[in-house]
Amino acid sequence: MDLFQQVVRFETDRLEEAGGQFAMAVVHRDEAHMHIHVYGVDPVRGEVTWLHPGKAAVDNIRRGAGWKKDNMAEQGRAYRHAMQQWQDDIYTSVFRNAGLMRYGPKRFRLPRAEYLQQMAAHEQLAVTRRDLPEARKTIDEAHSLQESIEANRRDLERKKREFEEYVTSKKCEIQIAEDALYFEQRQKQAEGDQIIAKAEEAKREADAIRTKALRQKELNEQYIARHDDALEAGLAAVDDGVISYQPSSGAVKQDTLIFGPSAPKDDEKRAILKAKWQPALKVIKKYARRIWSSEAAQCERQFKADPSLVDVQVNYNPHAEPQSDDILKMDVKVSLDKIKGLSKPMKRILGGIANVIATQVGNEALKLVRSKMLDEFYALKAYRDQHRQQYGTADPKAEAKMSFQEQGLENMMAKAPDPRNAERRARLDRKTVRRD
Repeated sequence: MDLFQQVVRFETDRLEEAGGQFAMAVVHRDEAHMHIHVYGVDPVRGEVTWLHPGKAAVDNIRRGAGWKKDNMAEQGRAYRHAMQQWQDDIYTSVFRNAGLMRYGPKRFRLPRAEYLQQMAAHEQLAVTRRDLPEARKTIDEAHSLQESIEANRRDLERKKREFEEYVTSKKCEIQIAEDALYFEQRQKQAEGDQIIAKAEEAKREADAIRTKALRQKELNEQYIARHDDALEAGLAAVDDGVISYQPSSGAVKQDTLIFGPSAPKDDEKRAILKAKWQPALKVIKKYARRIWSSEAAQCERQFKADPSLVDVQVNYNPHAEPQSDDILKMDVKVSLDKIKGLSKPMKRILGGIANVIATQVGNEALKLVRSKMLDEFYALKAYRDQHRQQYGTADPKAEAKMSFQEQGLENMMAKAPDPRNAERRARLDRKTVRRD
């Protein structure tokens, strides 16, 4: 409840700085994690948009010059940045002193044991922060007591001098007084020395705890930095093909990571890369295993082993006019039904991508062929005009046939096969095979 009160004070100050007022706070105890809801109002403007950090950042962008309504990415970045800044502020002001961590284990992909170790270190650091003021207070009290003892000592010395002046007339009484005074002084000095020794011991213990906590914090930060660098480099290496996943088999009893086709061939460079990935090797292995087990990777391995599993069918319109654009359109269909282990959504996705690419490649090829054919037809037309000027008119078909023969293009006179005839011949061949 003391932590919740600190949250309420923090949010009250923030709401007042934004021009609003704190309304109420409600603590929920009926869920797995006890939490608090803080409510604020804006009695002047009537809207609470400016009281919410993320919405206020988005509103500032919308009011700025050059803003476009469909620029949702910029609004999302501003919203996330403002909310992250708010989380950093409330963590620094409230939750860090309670021993809580700023980020959970998923942020750094830490194993549970390492995350529990770091969480314990944060809790110990919070305890140290709470104990340091008490230790400083004890030290201050010891110093104050020492000053008081020193003042008493000076006062006693003054009294001693006064007694020494008085001793000329009453030696016996002065001797007794001096003995009593000396005993009292020694007793108070011993008590003061004992208090100072305890205070110094408490200071040394507090300094030792603080030094240990700072060292642990430094080690944690160094480990997190090394782990982040290793994880980032390892994941990029998996994506680029520098690292490959090798599953367990008869020869290899346990799955492992191996260098992929994009890895350097030099052994020294490979050793450097292994040392760089080592802090996050477990997470990198899980990532590589997940990619290797994905449906797309299974499809790729099956296709490399047997390319005939992918069936490509191409259809065109044989009745299109020669000069129309319809002759450049192809109907391409890629079938992945023979590949095993793929779900229907994955088949639709891969099939759609393959169809689009195949159609584009086929259309570009047809355009190139048509361009070359037009160049040949223009050359034949010029030759035909020249032939008519020399020999006069003739039968067009015979003239075309003769022109094609002289140019070595007899195949141009052949009629293109009708695909429907090919289908009928294929059906007749299948019937013949079944009869045999």
